[in-house]
Amino acid sequence: MGRDKDKDTWAAGIILSVVVVCVISSGSASLGQTETGEASRDWREGLSWVRDCPRMVHSGRAAGSEDLYFKGDTAAFNEFLEMLGDLKLPEYRITVKQDYGKISNKHFDWVLHIPNETLGNGERQGAANQAYPAVTVYATVGGIRLGEVMLPQGADVSVARSEQKDYWGIAEGVETAKKWAAARRKWREFVGSYLSRVRQKEDNPSIQWVEMRSELLEKYLPRHRIYLVETTRLSVSSIFAVSISSDITDLGNGRWSSPDGKERFRNRNLSDFLQAQKMTIPDVNTAAGIARLTEEISSAPGAATMLRQNTSNFTIFDKRLYNVWRKDENWRHEAKREEGYWLVTRKYVGPPAMIIEPPRWEIVVDKDDLFVEIRHR
Repeated sequence: MGRDKDKDTWAAGIILSVVVVCVISSGSASLGQTETGEASRDWREGLSWVRDCPRMVHSGRAAGSEDLYFKGDTAAFNEFLEMLGDLKLPEYRITVKQDYGKISNKHFDWVLHIPNETLGNGERQGAANQAYPAVTVYATVGGIRLGEVMLPQGADVSVARSEQKDYWGIAEGVETAKKWAAARRKWREFVGSYLSRVRQKEDNPSIQWVEMRSELLEKYLPRHRIYLVETTRLSVSSIFAVSISSDITDLGNGRWSSPDGKERFRNRNLSDFLQAQKMTIPDVNTAAGIARLTEEISSAPGAATMLRQNTSNFTIFDKRLYNVWRKDENWRHEAKREEGYWLVTRKYVGPPAMIIEPPRWEIVVDKDDLFVEIRHR
């Protein structure tokens, strides 16, 4: 473990054009930077791996400088940025450009610009004022997801000056990416100390965390990311929501309880969090969707822990992949409006099987159909 469909998640469908730059002041540090702030004196040696990268599809030289072209998805791009960060450069430039990347009939998603070899570290070259490697990623619909790009701390991200019209909202997307990068840093700061306590309490140094992703999260919680912490203790919180504003909310451990087993079962942490989102539930489809979202978040810690125990380097729990072998289509959610609430019943429609009777959800709404509470029988 470990590692909007509204305007904030413009990211979900955009191939971005990025040139990564982190300008480091004498007393600061950033991703890929030592505490003393000293950059690698020979970053060219550190780039020896890049020409052997299987993602590279083309290369070209001009006036002593070199451009290397790469093709890949968001995960591949993040891995590339992480390796670039290991060079400990004093700056990482990111420029976003809206265009389709194509050269010599080959499609690409980002370009690494390497300045003239005759220049020493710190010397500037050309109109781009480039002294160190920079990256350009091309933004179009259906490619790298800007909101999921792991921007280096302090990265100077900008939209290419040549862009006259912002067809896909790239400028806004860049700002969104910066906010998510700050939120991820806040989460890492928090979870670092939290994991230390959990590991000590459970006497298990291998406990980690994972990010959860799904279509339902993108649809109903576009301004939040959900993170799961591996734990076997009922008293330890394992679900956290991190907002684009860097707020962290404890959602508990996914368990629902009733004082005597006769009253409705409740999960106050999760229900109060959903109420704070001011969701409107006007129809059966939305009611069914909120019930499914609640089930998904509540059951995620167990599923993620199972995957963690049976995989290596597992960092993202993506329900869209998990459902390939765990068939959610075997279940159907039916919603019915009652006085003051929606009743959502989960019915099994798959092949013959022994199943545990699923909960019947009650989603309480006010007179304006705003979410008030979710509970189950």
